[in-house]
Amino acid sequence: MGSIDTVLSAWNSVIRKSTLINSELTRKDFEGTMGLQMDDISRKLFPDLADTEREKIIKDCCEIEQSILEKNGGVLFPKRMS
Repeated sequence: MGSIDTVLSAWNSVIRKSTLINSELTRKDFEGTMGLQMDDISRKLFPDLADTEREKIIKDCCEIEQSILEKNGGVLFPKRMS
């Protein structure tokens, strides 16, 4: 499993516990946020939530993501082989 899949799984674990979000994120959803700032990511992934709800979900997602990456490791930005 690549790092994006690890992070996606972590975020979806938070989403599954939320009563505000009806569906989990897909790899395609996540790939569409690469390079964006966290505020832009949250607006793109959770457009129907109020700002305070989005902030809480993103905070929880980032905390679980960090925890899992520290535990399991992973390279978020691997070098490209030419």
